[in-house]
Amino acid sequence: MPKHQRTRAELEQELDDQLHFLRESARLYDQGSFREAKRLATYVYTLLHDGTGRTESLLRQLNIRSKLSFISTARQPPEGTSTWIPFSPPLTVLQMSREGSVFVPNCQSAPDKLPSWSRQLSFAKWWDEPVSNAGKRQLSRKGLIWIVRSRDGGAHVDGSLNSDEYVELIHDPLLPGTSVHHGDGTAYTPANSHWASVRQIAWELDYAIKQFGL
Repeated sequence: MPKHQRTRAELEQELDDQLHFLRESARLYDQGSFREAKRLATYVYTLLHDGTGRTESLLRQLNIRSKLSFISTARQPPEGTSTWIPFSPPLTVLQMSREGSVFVPNCQSAPDKLPSWSRQLSFAKWWDEPVSNAGKRQLSRKGLIWIVRSRDGGAHVDGSLNSDEYVELIHDPLLPGTSVHHGDGTAYTPANSHWASVRQIAWELDYAIKQFGL
């Protein structure tokens, strides 16, 4: 059977579907369903990831990706230092309360505006920018999205995770020498910084798409 070459209209309909999925999962995440990060990673991957051979992202097929203005909301260390302020991964904030602590994406503190430290980057620099803490193993947006989508439940579950950077982001995301404590003094670390980081990446992508008019 001959191959069917998708028309522009068909690709645009697929983009509409993917944006609907992205925004609905983001809404559910913000309502407390952190596991939606696995679906968010899949939609970000579909929209942005170029692989080997014939694998081409949807936004590139539509010649849209190169026209987007990508904004990084990752906090940067003070000039001349390698320490993040605050100490949580740069796309997140550690929110502490009597009920417990959790990492939240930066967008939840001001969902309708960019933080003051935002920077405009090319797609390549944005995609490859580290989103884990300085001084530890570095994990980029591209790497985080790929692992969550391809190995950790987005579209496939691997029997083992061979990325030390990713495992560290889940289990040891804070700067060395820092910890969170329960009311009884027991030290612990919330284990959702990877999901909060994925949510923030989805927010950054959706912001760029909305600025483009979609």
